[in-house]
Amino acid sequence: MFTRQGGAGYQHGSFFNDVWCSVILNGETPVTAMDWQRKGPKEGLADSIPQITSHHSAVEYNGGMYVYGGITVNADLPTGGERVDTSSLWRFDLANDTWSKFPSVTSASPPPRHSHTAVVHEDRMYVYGGSDLKKVHFNDMWTFDFNTQVWENITTDAFPSARSWHGAGVAEGDMYVFGGGQCEKSCKLHNELWKYTFSSQTWTQLDVGSAPLGRYKHTFTVMEQRGGEGGVNIILTGGESYRCGDVQM
Repeated sequence: MFTRQGGAGYQHGSFFNDVWCSVILNGETPVTAMDWQRKGPKEGLADSIPQITSHHSAVEYNGGMYVYGGITVNADLPTGGERVDTSSLWRFDLANDTWSKFPSVTSASPPPRHSHTAVVHEDRMYVYGGSDLKKVHFNDMWTFDFNTQVWENITTDAFPSARSWHGAGVAEGDMYVFGGGQCEKSCKLHNELWKYTFSSQTWTQLDVGSAPLGRYKHTFTVMEQRGGEGGVNIILTGGESYRCGDVQM
């Protein structure tokens, strides 16, 4: 399990650009038996790492961790450390602990953003939603092809409303999205469950009956049913909606 840390990034907070690896020991009891290790660049490559970042996304594909977007600090500005959105895409090689940055694309690529989601299906990364520091909220879908290294904007007739801080996960050929919000002076929070079918490139809002309270900043896990019975388990926990602290499944 790898994590690329990002600090709170607000006033009096801190940003990070470190990487940590936790090795979970199979078959060990208790399951908390693990070891954290800090992963760093090789000697002489300390400058070849991403800027300090928070509110980004990270996915794993073919031995690499791909980190996209987020909020960083522009230390070159006269103000000396103004927060800015980024659209940078980096790959961390899990075998040799090295970073590589993909070239910037001037057209046909997502606008800079943070608090979005990213998932992997087959040979593509799918980036959905998010917002920027200008209070623009997104409901667009972008894919990055790992083989061709080309971005593509996926457009559909029906899609969820703009949101950030939502949850997303993949199971059985579909991506599921829940919650999120549009927050400025006040928050408009969502509690719909949406399904995106990769094969047909279509969104469907699912009727789930009594839904959890609308929220954002929650955790959202999607798992295929075990035992060959088919179906999907979705586990939602916590978040913020002014009265959260529950677990929903």
